[in-house]
Amino acid sequence: MAKDSEVLRYEALDRKITLATEGFGNTKFCEIGLRDRNRLSKENALTICEYVIAMKREINPRLSYIKNTIQFLAELSKSVEIEIKFIDMKGQYSLLFRQMSQARNQRPIA
Repeated sequence: MAKDSEVLRYEALDRKITLATEGFGNTKFCEIGLRDRNRLSKENALTICEYVIAMKREINPRLSYIKNTIQFLAELSKSVEIEIKFIDMKGQYSLLFRQMSQARNQRPIA
């Protein structure tokens, strides 16, 4: 019985990944990122998919915005430990990620 529910959860995640990444054509970057368990837990991948699907329904964002959102959230998940669910993240994690993002974006002036 537990195996059946796990299979159903995986199939639901698979369908949501397909819905969240539709429209990208041959570019599989976002889909691969959502399936990569070294970057995202299943729970966080599901959260990202549900967020993107809702965003598509509400505001119909550009593909570049969806891609950036998926990349940002996947990096956030990876940087604070993959096992931590987004819902459990508190202010210290967002502050840590903001500092890391700023450090990466600072480029020396040539």
